[in-house]
Amino acid sequence: MTNKMYLLINSNKPKDLNTSDSLYFRRLKKMENKKLEILVVEDTIENMKVAQNYFNQKKDIAVDYATDYNQAIKKIKNKKYNGLITDLFMPEKKGAERDFFLLKDLFGKIYNKIYQDFEEEIAKGEGASDYKLNYCYELKDYIFSKKGNAPFGLLIAEKAEEMGIPYVIATSLFHHNHLAEPVNYYGYNCLKNFSVHKGCIVTGDKGENVKLKQEYWEEAYAKLNEKINERRSKENGKRKF
Repeated sequence: MTNKMYLLINSNKPKDLNTSDSLYFRRLKKMENKKLEILVVEDTIENMKVAQNYFNQKKDIAVDYATDYNQAIKKIKNKKYNGLITDLFMPEKKGAERDFFLLKDLFGKIYNKIYQDFEEEIAKGEGASDYKLNYCYELKDYIFSKKGNAPFGLLIAEKAEEMGIPYVIATSLFHHNHLAEPVNYYGYNCLKNFSVHKGCIVTGDKGENVKLKQEYWEEAYAKLNEKINERRSKENGKRKF
């Protein structure tokens, strides 16, 4: 005679493990044990290795990696991540010719926002606005130089917000760096969650590549985990109603 396994669930009547009740609890257990799936976007190999060493120690998460804007967008479109950590400046596509139309569009967004917000000051020639435009010109020279990367992290953050994915911007640039300031201004004013005050940006320090330290990636992941938990709390709150 074939032995059957039974499970008692709030009843004196034994229930077969193949019943829908049992299947529900198995699925619930599977969801509880499922690893967080995150994407890390970093174009510098040395920084990437440090990140991989850190995340390899984490047994509760599964990490995918991208090294440029093109890879990152493809991965985000093809997989529903729980969260992502992205660099700010990176190439569009490593080893490929640069798309100057995309670069012009990206720089235009940043420049136009700053110009519109400070148009009156600029017309008056007030010094407070001069440095903002000067920083923009420095950013333009860097973006369109042969070795310059572009702040594609902004576009990755935009895509993440569009798809409801919590994110953290992880840059080695000091937040008052001349290249970072116009980018941060645009992100702060045009994106919903792009803000140091909202805990979604991890910045660097002057003259030091902080990404070569595991503590940097630990901080970035801690901030991302906070964002993921905030999103889960909101979703659970919606389900109650």
